[in-house]
Amino acid sequence: FFGKDRALETGRVISKETIDMALQEIPKSVAILSPLADYFCELHNGSSSDDKDNEIKIVFPIGETWDHFKSRWLQTCAWVPGKQKQVYVERMTNSISNGALQKELQRIRGSSSPTNPQQRPLLLKRRSNHSCFSVLMSTEMNHKSNDKMFYGPYSHIRKNLDYDYHENYVKERQWLQDAIISDMLTSAQITDVNGDVCTTPTEPYIVFTAGAMGAGKSHTIHALVAKGRFPLLAFVSVDPDEIRRHLPEYDLYVDQCPSIAGELTRKESGYIAEILTEAALQAGKL
Repeated sequence: FFGKDRALETGRVISKETIDMALQEIPKSVAILSPLADYFCELHNGSSSDDKDNEIKIVFPIGETWDHFKSRWLQTCAWVPGKQKQVYVERMTNSISNGALQKELQRIRGSSSPTNPQQRPLLLKRRSNHSCFSVLMSTEMNHKSNDKMFYGPYSHIRKNLDYDYHENYVKERQWLQDAIISDMLTSAQITDVNGDVCTTPTEPYIVFTAGAMGAGKSHTIHALVAKGRFPLLAFVSVDPDEIRRHLPEYDLYVDQCPSIAGELTRKESGYIAEILTEAALQAGKL
């Protein structure tokens, strides 16, 4: 299949059975969901051995041109009413990036240093209860919390996730996840139809990519970006493979157990992706 290099990069080894199942099920799902989309396009990623020019091609809609494809992604910046060409940035994520998260961390850190000597044994006891990190366990298992306490600017999103599937995380790990999410939220930069630059559009929308594991989704997106056909920088990218690279244990997993590095980070990267998606929608991002 097309994703051998990608599998090595992300630490995933995908069985033939899994790929065969995906090749059967994904087209069914796309057929159900595509009529609900405002725009649906099928691309051939141009990475097969029989494709000599290695060029990405538009398969559907028939007759679609690259110029029209490119025009689909043009947006208009959102402005503050009454302020000419003032970018509308009074969004939750910008308040986070402008210091709210740092203030919260300082407050928590300040309250975690007990001045009363009688409090110190309790603090030491809590720290001693933290389990040691194991490279044979997933990041979810290494950092899970047995309580349902939620912290930080995304606590309102965390509490609504499915904890029959996910584990909750200890406070310190939630801080790390918040930092990853905030960084990815503020990375989007839009150059709109008028040439103005902003971070928030008037009509945000979501672009989904679909394809079997290793089919070349990331390759296709980056190839389109290289040719100026898709403005990736204008989007908040929700990519579990990108998210897992931000986890501090990831390089260690790749070094010590490369064949299962992807699996050991799959649950947490998916958990962060869910929060990031909801936070981006609430902030009016693409």
